[in-house]
Amino acid sequence: MNPVPARPSNPTARPAFTLLELMVAMALSSLVMLMVATTIATAVRASGAAAVDVQQDRREDRGRALLDAQMSWIELLPDSREPRVFTGTPTFVEFGTVVSARRPHERVPVRARYAVLPAEADGGLNAEPGVRIVYMEWPNERFVNPAARDRADLAVDALQERLDAPRVAVSTPMAPSMTAVIVDHCASAQVSYLFVGPGGDRMWDVNWIDPRSLPRAVRVSWTTQEGVEGEWIVPVVATF
Repeated sequence: MNPVPARPSNPTARPAFTLLELMVAMALSSLVMLMVATTIATAVRASGAAAVDVQQDRREDRGRALLDAQMSWIELLPDSREPRVFTGTPTFVEFGTVVSARRPHERVPVRARYAVLPAEADGGLNAEPGVRIVYMEWPNERFVNPAARDRADLAVDALQERLDAPRVAVSTPMAPSMTAVIVDHCASAQVSYLFVGPGGDRMWDVNWIDPRSLPRAVRVSWTTQEGVEGEWIVPVVATF
């Protein structure tokens, strides 16, 4: 019997991967994919947070600009330096002005309020801790067009308002015609008022108790939930 000739060896043949090697490779691939996905998710969250910060900064800038303009156009009583309305507490400042947030380039009498309010509930389930600074505005219907009234009517109005009860904490029962969140995500916020003391010293107080005069300036300060402090100091300048 002739022996079976040996099969020639293939010099190009390579050994195949074992099952263990395949499992290790798959595990490493999964780990790499998980790291990539985590990196992408972190970048997306950071981008979203940056966009929210930019939007918040813009709202704060617009709120500061509006308060500055309104404090420069405080509504006064006819032929007087007394404000028609000015109420100041630690949680809100309310005053009459002729600068409306809806039409800032026109002279429209409105009642403006900057208030520190608790954060609203989220869908009725989760309440966000802290407070927010909210702007509210009401139309001042009685004085929409004072130029159309004669001086006698204006004098009667001025006399009547001087004889009325003390004008403190004037609240408008009707719903505001405009509401906007100016500063959000605050741990705390407060309004204070600058006045000159008997000795000429300038001091801040959290209450403005004289409704017939105006403070030198209004300060709105807050601390965010991240511990960042913010502040507006706006001078009060009655220009007419």
